[in-house]
Amino acid sequence: MKIQLGGVWTKVKGKLQILLLALYTTYGRRSSLLGWNMDPSESEEEYYALTSQLREAGITVEAGLRLAVSDDAPGIHAALLNTWPSVHHQQCHWHILQRVRTKIAHPDHEQAMLKDIRNVLQAKNGADGMTQAKQCIASWAEKEPPATDASASLSGMHSLS
Repeated sequence: MKIQLGGVWTKVKGKLQILLLALYTTYGRRSSLLGWNMDPSESEEEYYALTSQLREAGITVEAGLRLAVSDDAPGIHAALLNTWPSVHHQQCHWHILQRVRTKIAHPDHEQAMLKDIRNVLQAKNGADGMTQAKQCIASWAEKEPPATDASASLSGMHSLS
C-alpha cells in the first residue's frame, strides 16, 4: 500500500491555513482520501497528528503500508519516522523535477538534464538508481552546479530508520 501526504495552502476567514491531505494511491493512479487536517503550518506536530489518525484508523505496516510519498515539507519526515519507522519515504518525482528545473541556468540543458533525472527516478531497483544517480550528478556537476545541488535527493527513496 502506498500513501501520499501533502498540503494545499488556502485562506480561511482571512488567515492563511494549510489543508494537510493523506491519499491512498493505487499503482493504477487512482486515489482515495484517507484523512485531512486544517492547520496553520506544515510542522512535524501537524503532520504527526494526521499520521497518528491514519494509524489509529488501521493504516499500518501490518495492514500492508509500504511506502509514503511526499514533497520535502518541513516536519513530514520526522512525523513519518515517529508513526511508521519501517515504512519507506519517497520524495515526489514531480517535486524533485520542479526543484531541479528552477535551478537550471542554461535553457538549452533543461530537456537533457530532466530526461537524465527521469531515468534515475525510474530505475528498476535501488542499486541501479544509485548508480544512475551518481553518473547523472557527475555528468552535470560542472555544467549545472546549482541544479546538480538541487538534485541531491535523486535517490528518491530511503528508509526512515
